[in-house]
Amino acid sequence: MTENKSVQDNLSLTLLSASDIARLVNRKELSPVEVVEAYLSRIEKLNPKINAFSCIDYDGARVQARRAEKIASHGDELPPLLGVPITIKSCIDVAGLRCEAGSRLRAGYVPAQDATLVARLRQAGAILLGNTSTPEALMAYHTDNELQGRIEWRRSGRHCRLYVCRRYRK
Repeated sequence: MTENKSVQDNLSLTLLSASDIARLVNRKELSPVEVVEAYLSRIEKLNPKINAFSCIDYDGARVQARRAEKIASHGDELPPLLGVPITIKSCIDVAGLRCEAGSRLRAGYVPAQDATLVARLRQAGAILLGNTSTPEALMAYHTDNELQGRIEWRRSGRHCRLYVCRRYRK
């Protein structure tokens, strides 16, 4: 894949929108492997501080990224989300990942197959990075559960993601 000089920096890659990533991958201006590595690096740096992930699928995400890169390099008509990294809440079945919904009642539950929406996202070319925490049984507006603890974030501006991006940019 050719390098797009304007998006080489890992932080820049993680700030691109899903549609920008899909468009750049489709044009072969951005490698799905680069995108996934940038996201995994960012997650590894930030997750110990904010505790957002239940499970990070490093190996699976890298395998999916290499597969997406092969598809991108050999295909003309590409899936619409090819190379776009996503996460799924831990209450939605993802084959092989814990799906505990923050509840001790579901502790250790690992589904054998993907939920329909996960399967469709994968068919569309999305790359699953892992699953993110939920409040116990989805019963609160903030995430704090006995299995993983509290997600640390604060509101800044319109959205908590803005806070995370601004706060941990270093």
